[in-house]
Amino acid sequence: MSRYYPPVTVTGNPVNFSAPNGGKLDSVSVQIIPTQDLHGYDHPWPAGGGVNVADVHCDPFDSAGVTISAENNIVTINGTKSGDAYKTIPFNLPAGTYYVKAFVVGGTVSQSHPDLYIFDGTNNIAGTFYDSEKNFTIDTDSQLYIRLALWTDNVTYTNYKLGVVISKTAGISAFSPYSNICPISGRTGLDVYVSPTTAQADATTYAVDWTDEAGTVYGGTLNVVTGELVVDRGRVNVSSSWYWYKSGSYPGGFYATIENAGTGQKTNTPFICSHAKTTTSISQYVQGTCFCDGSINIRIMDGSDTVQDWKDYINAQITAGTPIQICYELATPITYQLTPKQIAALIDQNYIWSSNNETISVVYALLVPGSDKYTLIVNGVDIADFVERDSYRTTLYPVFSEAVQTLDGVGHTALLRKKGELSARFNPRTAADTAIICAALLNAPCEVQYHCLQRNADVTALMTIDSVSALYLSRCLYCRQKWNDIDSITLTEL
Repeated sequence: MSRYYPPVTVTGNPVNFSAPNGGKLDSVSVQIIPTQDLHGYDHPWPAGGGVNVADVHCDPFDSAGVTISAENNIVTINGTKSGDAYKTIPFNLPAGTYYVKAFVVGGTVSQSHPDLYIFDGTNNIAGTFYDSEKNFTIDTDSQLYIRLALWTDNVTYTNYKLGVVISKTAGISAFSPYSNICPISGRTGLDVYVSPTTAQADATTYAVDWTDEAGTVYGGTLNVVTGELVVDRGRVNVSSSWYWYKSGSYPGGFYATIENAGTGQKTNTPFICSHAKTTTSISQYVQGTCFCDGSINIRIMDGSDTVQDWKDYINAQITAGTPIQICYELATPITYQLTPKQIAALIDQNYIWSSNNETISVVYALLVPGSDKYTLIVNGVDIADFVERDSYRTTLYPVFSEAVQTLDGVGHTALLRKKGELSARFNPRTAADTAIICAALLNAPCEVQYHCLQRNADVTALMTIDSVSALYLSRCLYCRQKWNDIDSITLTEL
């Protein structure tokens, strides 16, 4: 007789568990979350997604008769220099090797251009890079500086603009502004792998595609075994319908409203944006969201200067036609029914993981040992799950008619039927299980549907239990005696 373990849930990616006898898995749920192209970095927002990977900007600064400012990697100089003038503009970069070059992108200068350096706070680490590409390497995430030096007196700068490009690749040919674009991608399917090792070469692959049913999914959960796909996130592109207005409740913030974002938004939930002007997480500036009437309202909670910078940056992206993506949480998740995949656990060691590298939850209740449970229903109550396999025994006894002696003195009998007998040891897991078994077996005579090993078939018969077992069951049921694995209980056909 087979008996099931209680269901077990394991999580991870990969999920690792031991199944000595294999078996079919009850559930394999895979989390689906939005993905972003972070351009080789291990966290969002440290650098741009375009050619220009550093955000160079500073407020206007007066020095020796000139005013210097920087925005979107364009350094602007105005005025007539009357002495040595310097400006140091900070920016941040992750560890790595970079290439730098500056281009004149507007305005005029009466004599000579200024010198530009990459400065680490102590040393010039790249040389002068005006109109000449240089490179530098930093071993750790660092704050660096653009050092601008104006040496020649009586030089007049009229809206003179230098575009600074800092790139991960050599061969900078033209100026392009900093653009921190981390596009948000969804999924149209995924693969689940089951293997005795961590090697994909040893794995059985279960492929799921939901292109026809759900299209591109940006967040949710897939149960591969049941085929249920629950989608809880959507994505919208921001275009010209981006409106800003001052919030009375939050004087230091603004709301940005995205029109026609679709229905089903959820109130005050986190979201993901493909753009951010910060060098840290966008959550530093965006504290919450509010959704209503098919629009998405983004509340930005920070100082007005920071918010204004972010507003100008977003508006510049929209003006340039750069797609800005927002991934938001649906108020009401959408469920799709896909074709189930019957995933079988391997004997002994199992490693299960998915192609999207997100958390997997596996639920299993494996048979121990054996592959199928025998039929055992007593008075309509299925108690097969509580029977030990090795204790399950059935017997067939012949029942003869009384002997009749003929005139020649020979006794004769006839086989009337075969009477069955069943013995088993029960192992209930809870007090409630004990009560169910006792009540069913004590309701004598019992109508028992059971699997007869000799016939290799399920049979139904009226049966009774032996008196010793009946007494024990009564104590368990009525005196609340603890079940202690009685040696065996025998049921005999009437």
